[in-house]
Amino acid sequence: KGRNDSKKRALTPGHRHLTQAGTGYRWRRGKMREATIILIQTNKNERTMEVKITNENFESLKNGDLPLVVDFWATWCGPCRMIAPIVEELAKEYDGKINVGKCDVEECDDLAAEYGIRNIPTILFFKGGQVVDKTVGALSKAKLEEKFQALL
Repeated sequence: KGRNDSKKRALTPGHRHLTQAGTGYRWRRGKMREATIILIQTNKNERTMEVKITNENFESLKNGDLPLVVDFWATWCGPCRMIAPIVEELAKEYDGKINVGKCDVEECDDLAAEYGIRNIPTILFFKGGQVVDKTVGALSKAKLEEKFQALL
């Protein structure tokens, strides 16, 4: 008897983690292994202070009265997901003082190319329509808060 991988794979949904939390099964080196899948859920009624940056609203936000902080990220980026709660928390703390936005590099590749974003997460700090500071990679909340304070 030959091994019928296609039937086994059909019975073990390896991509279930995209839509459902729980326990999933994945193939690794010819063996099926169990993997625990965890989804982070947010309260949909909770108001976020972050703005979704798009090609359409970027110029008006950049040239607005308040300084702008733009987090360039992607859904598949681990370090981006690590700093996301920190950026969201700082957005709430500085609400009304600094506009904080998130720009998905896959949706707004024009903006990423315009500002030379080659690594993510990259955070750009704008004041008066000009880039005044830039960070690349995951930073601690204390380091990011220093950057936010310097922007005021």
